[in-house]
Amino acid sequence: MAEKADVKHFDLKQMENFRDLEVEPVRRDAKVTREDTPDSGVRPLGDLVAGYTTPENPKKADQILRIGHIGRGDHEDLVSGKTLLTAVTASATKIDELLGEQMTFFKELKEALTETIEEANKTKEKNLDAIDAQTLLQTFDEVDALTVGGSGGDDEETS
Repeated sequence: MAEKADVKHFDLKQMENFRDLEVEPVRRDAKVTREDTPDSGVRPLGDLVAGYTTPENPKKADQILRIGHIGRGDHEDLVSGKTLLTAVTASATKIDELLGEQMTFFKELKEALTETIEEANKTKEKNLDAIDAQTLLQTFDEVDALTVGGSGGDDEETS
């Protein structure tokens, strides 16, 4: 299993890992669940909602939601099969819509991350060149003071 990306700090490599290892798999899984993809082995949810026909099974009435006699809605239907089918179809439709929204969101997130990474790579050298020497030396002096200053006590000699 891949290591989780650290998204608290602006690290281009970690951002690429987040995009590739966490965002893209979620988008791909939503797509497999919602749309017909080769070799998935599972009928997509969209087919359940819209009805699905094949040359072997041309009637929409004989689809995945077919539950036999209780689904016909006639007078002998004591378990409200028609109501059950309507409720299941409504729920599946809402889930299908949610998956579509997730696919759109994660696609846009991936594109935005890619754009951010590309822009950061383009401006990386400019940003480093923009640091003036005085600021850099001041930063090194502060680091030097912190690392050399040492013990936390008053180390100055008294005369």
